[in-house]
Amino acid sequence: MQLLRGQDVVTRTCGTPRLRPSGFSVIRLSSIACGLVLWTCSRAAAQRPTGAPASVTITHVTVIDGTGALPMADMMVRIENGRIAGIENASKSPLANGTVTVDGRDRFLIPGLWDMHVHLWEPWPAPALGAWFLSNGIVGVRDMGTPLQRIRYFRSAFSSPDTPGPRIVAAGPFLDGRRSDPGTVIGVASDADGHDAVDSVLSWGGDFIKVLTGIPRPAFFGAAREARRKGVPIVGHLPLAVSPEEASDSGLRSFEHMFGTALDCAYGSDATCQSRMHRLATLDTARLIQTLRKNDSWQTPTLAAWHRVLRDQDGARSDDPRLALLPDTVRTVWLADETPTPAGLAEAVRREAALIAPMHHAGIRFLAGTDFGDPFLFPGASLHDELANLVAAGLTPTEALQSASRDAAIFLGLGDSTGTIAIGKRADLVLLEADPLLDIHRTRQVAAVFTQGRLFLRADLDSLIAHGRR
Repeated sequence: MQLLRGQDVVTRTCGTPRLRPSGFSVIRLSSIACGLVLWTCSRAAAQRPTGAPASVTITHVTVIDGTGALPMADMMVRIENGRIAGIENASKSPLANGTVTVDGRDRFLIPGLWDMHVHLWEPWPAPALGAWFLSNGIVGVRDMGTPLQRIRYFRSAFSSPDTPGPRIVAAGPFLDGRRSDPGTVIGVASDADGHDAVDSVLSWGGDFIKVLTGIPRPAFFGAAREARRKGVPIVGHLPLAVSPEEASDSGLRSFEHMFGTALDCAYGSDATCQSRMHRLATLDTARLIQTLRKNDSWQTPTLAAWHRVLRDQDGARSDDPRLALLPDTVRTVWLADETPTPAGLAEAVRREAALIAPMHHAGIRFLAGTDFGDPFLFPGASLHDELANLVAAGLTPTEALQSASRDAAIFLGLGDSTGTIAIGKRADLVLLEADPLLDIHRTRQVAAVFTQGRLFLRADLDSLIAHGRR
């Protein structure tokens, strides 16, 4: 018997459910009864006992394992209790009884994606936020500055079967030179302030330390020394008072928004923008690249953030069809945003983006991040924009995918458990409708997501989005 529902095909052979996401076509059912039966079957298969079938097998799929190896066609990937248990030739391997089987024919399996620069700020509710990330194949995020109380709220919510969402690694409060804002910013001025602020962030539950542009020079060095002593990463904006080489030598693990030119041209004063532009124009690029490579300092360009601001110039943002899928509270806040586009931003973005290819080719490692949290950066969806931006800037599609999977896991110290498709690793996986190595924009065509032991078909993901709007 074959039952059709929207985007899924479910067949039963010898009592084994077989699930085939069938792209973006909508198939009308001949009867309401058939639809109700299918809805029950597919939801039960996708959520047993709490959305977690013990055994899932993806058949006849092309595996892009994230290591840089050539894609492997016609493979069978077995998942047992949330871990990858086997990767075998599909035509030579028998199916186990009792497994949930997902047809991967003409589809492509990639590692789950991470957005490595987000802010889980208001006004997003947990159900909507988790749904948006998962529906776009995002299985983890690195939060770059949100009150830790709110991070704990999301972690708790996403651990529930009713509000699934990505894993969260979080900084907690920023370190900056301006006045403190409880829970958000720790104001620091001296070496001792920087030292003490690191200890405070860690005691409150932060996973790493983030600095902002305005942190004074003594406070930056004090924080960097204490972070190194405690064995935790320090990351963030390049301080105005510190050179890129000094920041790298002091242990700044990842430079967020490149060297701060676009950042300060977007949000700083005209004088600060011009100062950054001058610094960028006078950089000894060869020396800087040598320093970054020696210290293994990473880059998170967040080009999606700057392209979002530039797009605001033509007023087209309010026409984005994705707005209709947002919760009303979020859409209202976004449409009320009237931040002007700074005059120097386009040139700043062009200059910084031009550094990506030579840095990457010299061995500097990159992370895919969006700066989600600002209006018109869509959770999950904007990461696909960033992957395309990285390819346009000089990375290959394989390398762009790695920046959001393998390399993200390595950076976070999770490379032994996730980030690539290998036996024994967590089943953090995304099934795509088309080959992303031929066109990076195809990462948007998510057919199914596997994460935290759970299987979400396209219809399940769409249901989560609809539920999150309410």
